[in-house]
Amino acid sequence: MYCTNCNNQLPEGSEFCPVCGAKQLKIVEPVVKVPSKAKKKSNVPMIIISLILVVAVVVLFLFPGISPFSKGSLAGGSNRVEGRGANSPEEVLENYLEAMKNGDIDAMLACCAVESVVDNMDPEKVIDRSQVLSPYSQIYVNNGDVMRKINIENRRGWLTKEIYRQLFRLQDKDATFYGMVIAASEFDSIDDMIDEYFPSKTDRILPSIECKDTITLEKILRLRGEKVNDSIEKNIKINKKIYGCEEYYPLAIEFECDGEDFYIGADLVKYDSKWYIGDFSGIISLLAGAGVNQGGVLLESDFD
Repeated sequence: MYCTNCNNQLPEGSEFCPVCGAKQLKIVEPVVKVPSKAKKKSNVPMIIISLILVVAVVVLFLFPGISPFSKGSLAGGSNRVEGRGANSPEEVLENYLEAMKNGDIDAMLACCAVESVVDNMDPEKVIDRSQVLSPYSQIYVNNGDVMRKINIENRRGWLTKEIYRQLFRLQDKDATFYGMVIAASEFDSIDDMIDEYFPSKTDRILPSIECKDTITLEKILRLRGEKVNDSIEKNIKINKKIYGCEEYYPLAIEFECDGEDFYIGADLVKYDSKWYIGDFSGIISLLAGAGVNQGGVLLESDFD
């Protein structure tokens, strides 16, 4: 070490310089902190979260029916009434019957074309065919978003009414269905009449439904001793244009309910390569003899 005053060399630790007598100052060397390497944050959690989100999006895209926002087991989403559609006309009716068996009204409606009919129907062809403009007809003119929403609800109501008629028909095959009139005079009291039809019998009948087979228009007519003619084929072509669909196919499904065999006739429509129920009171039901107030339901014994 050296004297801080005269620069004379001193022994290490000297307090005073022997030459000039100056008191030595202690020089404290600054401590230099070397910064430690910052811990590198792991990207693993973010990668896992990203993968989960990607998988969730893919699953909901491929299987929209499992979304918590879906309505009904066959529905396509909370903002739509109709579902994803089926791959064949037979599959549509089988899905519908299964939904009826489970008492799942949303799933029954999801088997029906609702938005697709509202968006594709040709109102001019409807009027041209019937020569009348009536609120009792299915005529959908989408003059703006509000009117489209009204038309969708109108279509949903129309189909719901058909479902009501079907269930009513299954409760009492002998009920007077033209106007759905049942006279209270047939019962001891109004309460007896209500107890007879609502709601216990419906709840009891639904679980007993069992699908047997799908029946083509040709077979239905053959059972009635008739066959497909030019007039029927013309009506099928007209209805295809009215619905604005890719294909139009009349079909019925045979099933057992409460120990008796029934048919439900429906005219199936195809949009975007998927099949839906277009109408229950259409060509096949009317040709088979089902009244317009029967929801397309017929007893097998009607063909005997």
